[in-house]
Amino acid sequence: MTRARGVYLVIGLLVVMPAIAAAQVYRIDFDQDPAGNSIAAGTVINTVYASMGVTFERVNASPSSTAWKVYANDDQPAGFGSPPNVVSLYGSPSASDVSEKVGLIRAVFETPASTVCIGFRPNSATYSGVIRAFDAAGAKLAEKMSGHGVTGDICVSAFRIHHVEFSGAGDGWGRFDNLQVTLGAGPVAGPFYIGATANQRGVGTTAWVTDLEVLNRGTTKADFTVELLRWNQANPAPSSKSYSLEPGMAMRYPNALATIFSYSGGATLRLTGVGGSIVANARTYNNDPGGTYGQYIPALTLEQAVQPGMTRHLLHLSQSATDTTGFRTNLGLVSASPFGLMVRARFFSSAGKLLVIKTYSLRAYESIQILKVFLDVGAGAVADGYIELSSETAGATFFGYASVVDNRTGDGVHIPAV
Repeated sequence: MTRARGVYLVIGLLVVMPAIAAAQVYRIDFDQDPAGNSIAAGTVINTVYASMGVTFERVNASPSSTAWKVYANDDQPAGFGSPPNVVSLYGSPSASDVSEKVGLIRAVFETPASTVCIGFRPNSATYSGVIRAFDAAGAKLAEKMSGHGVTGDICVSAFRIHHVEFSGAGDGWGRFDNLQVTLGAGPVAGPFYIGATANQRGVGTTAWVTDLEVLNRGTTKADFTVELLRWNQANPAPSSKSYSLEPGMAMRYPNALATIFSYSGGATLRLTGVGGSIVANARTYNNDPGGTYGQYIPALTLEQAVQPGMTRHLLHLSQSATDTTGFRTNLGLVSASPFGLMVRARFFSSAGKLLVIKTYSLRAYESIQILKVFLDVGAGAVADGYIELSSETAGATFFGYASVVDNRTGDGVHIPAV
């Protein structure tokens, strides 16, 4: 079928995906192949970019003999994209504009992607473009439509995008060009571990509470679960609560242990999301009537955990001999493993002198916090020291942190293992 060409508007496609590991960034302009050779108009480009981890397919609204083919087409209006080709369901000399009415273009990623943006140029002021992201099982992760008559990038973001499909929305028509892809899993869905959360009294007059904040930075609704991993016990089946956040929305949960779980004590919070792209953090602070003193607590992923063969350090630590002057250091250990494990902690002075070696046992998903840890292990007062953490338990995954608190004011700082 030969379709009439016309003069229309212009858009560019941009795909940018933040990754949890080192990312590979590719730009696909449909004008040159990966070797830099020019692509002739009318070329079927389904596997042209396979060496870059990207292939293309046609998704038809109705069956046809060309249902699988995607083309480079030189029907490109002046000023749109990069000449001479756009990507199309039709080969030259047919018009290059596409619509869901006749089908969609699917881009499949060998390595999961995290954000995909496509440049769309509508044929008229009443038309829009649409892009949808899917996981490997075909479940829709995200969807984004352009404004009516708007030329520009249309972007979707989600965790582990396997493929995207794009076309003119509904009966609308338009053109697409220039795909830039960052291959990588992208924003993680979790689990996130937030140690050092509390709703309890501390040393002296301190009273510690934790505020939790969660943001959905994705383009679709995020469903997420918050689990309560109580200190000093195994947590194979923790209490949990589920919530939802619309795209771009953030929610703060003041005194989260009390308001979410009606719990008094210390705990680790574990968050897991589905859809969208959640990020989180917390503030644990001394809730003094005269003013609060707080610690920023990051939400850590398993990629940031300590595993066998790794050594991590906690530094900038101090411990006074009394509770009335100087500082105290509390050591926190958080198991992210469904089985018991052993953690080895080596305590050093700032001069590198080994003071004590202590081994701690953690049950499945157990968290512990050792108050005034240098005194607890018999190292005595330490003006400046550090702790080295490791584990030789097969498959062990854990986090370590320190909380250094000013004995006079109750002001504390959270120090994650590095």
